[in-house]
Amino acid sequence: MFDLQQIDLSSLIASNSFTLACTLYTDGNGIAVQVEALSDTRASSYVFINSKFATDLCRSLKVKPKQLPYIIYPKGFNSQKGSPISQYLSLNIEIDSCRIPYIPMLIVELDSHDIIISRNFFDYFYILIDVYD
Repeated sequence: MFDLQQIDLSSLIASNSFTLACTLYTDGNGIAVQVEALSDTRASSYVFINSKFATDLCRSLKVKPKQLPYIIYPKGFNSQKGSPISQYLSLNIEIDSCRIPYIPMLIVELDSHDIIISRNFFDYFYILIDVYD
């Protein structure tokens, strides 16, 4: 029988985020930027990049944001309408020595992370997450 009194309930709430070390780069200029990306398997987009980080990244990598064909209005974690998304960056990403070219990253206001990689990214590339290891 399961007894809730015998469990430290604070252990049920994660104190550390599940992040991945990533390298972002473009073709040809030899510049790469290392970043920790939040792996958010509940986010239902692809890859989000913080607008302030994107501005710095554009300067460092000498790239310009691209316009989306139409504005996207995302929903936040609380199901409220988020800030409109009108631009993206297309960058190469390397995760755990695996290089994936030309990943579209939607530029959006993020609170505490520079990049969020969502479950659609993991699904598309058949990546199985082993949070234990």
